[in-house]
Amino acid sequence: MTGRAAVVLMLLLVAFGPCNVAALPGSSTTPDIVSTITTTAMASCGCTNASLFTENSPVAACRKAILIETIDRLINETFGDRLAQLEAAVQPTTTTPTCFAADTRFMLANGSSAPLTAMTTGDILKCVNNTDGTVIDCPITTMGHVEHTLETTFMRLHYVDSQNQPQVLVVTPDHFLFAPTKNMTECGNLPNGDYIAAYNFGVGSPLVVYENDCLRTTLVTAVDHVVQNGFYSPATTTTTVVAEGVVASIYSESELSPDFYDILMSPLIREVESNLPIKDYENGLHPYILKVFEIITTELTPEEAAYAYDAVDQEFRAKNGVMTKEEITQVFLDAKGSL
Repeated sequence: MTGRAAVVLMLLLVAFGPCNVAALPGSSTTPDIVSTITTTAMASCGCTNASLFTENSPVAACRKAILIETIDRLINETFGDRLAQLEAAVQPTTTTPTCFAADTRFMLANGSSAPLTAMTTGDILKCVNNTDGTVIDCPITTMGHVEHTLETTFMRLHYVDSQNQPQVLVVTPDHFLFAPTKNMTECGNLPNGDYIAAYNFGVGSPLVVYENDCLRTTLVTAVDHVVQNGFYSPATTTTTVVAEGVVASIYSESELSPDFYDILMSPLIREVESNLPIKDYENGLHPYILKVFEIITTELTPEEAAYAYDAVDQEFRAKNGVMTKEEITQVFLDAKGSL
């Protein structure tokens, strides 16, 4: 039984327990959709007034099943794609790791590499400018997702660097890496391509790597999986990093729309949040992200969540793409009970 059908069914059974709707007080104003549901159940199950006064489990079971089926059909016919969008928008968001392995080394502005556990927010990394594809320096602004010890299954993408030395990047399968549309024959800016989930890469897939002050393409030589403890998801002002030499995004696949995810993350990538060492968060997620997800999934109806998405999008545009964590959170709090 779907959650929606169960709720509507419960209301119908409480308010419309008798099979004969015409016998109900105020039934002359009963909405068409309720009349259709009840009439369908009566016709399909042979429900009569007499069945109300006899123990007839088969009829009761039939009536319940037909009600559920009819409710689902009518709601889908009435609301169609809009309903599906609302439901997708408020699916519970888990804290399944979507990050880099704990021992992943990130390239610093001076060209050396170090794991995040040796850094603090505010440290400067090598990143890729999404506007022109050049390599620039950018700060770690905060951590979006971090666990020092949680056991996690990762993908290992192997490749060979320009010195013919084996290298490996360890990430969760849904983390975004840059996939070029063609190989680079010489150093240059980031070529045409897109950020896609790591699980799309296989042996022979091209990667873009940065070494010796040069962006170039190379091929994946092997793919396997490994279970390790700990993961990290840093945020940077460009939303990009160079991890184990590979050009990667700070983002991963999400059930959220890309536009909303950009708005949600905007306060975390706009400026350095603190100069604190990398540390655990309760439940693994940045407290601000966790708070917004909790509001969406536990306090808002689908309609209220959709209203909040529209409201935060409009406010974000009106403020030229600059909103604080507190302002975005408040939009969702204000949506509760607004409809």
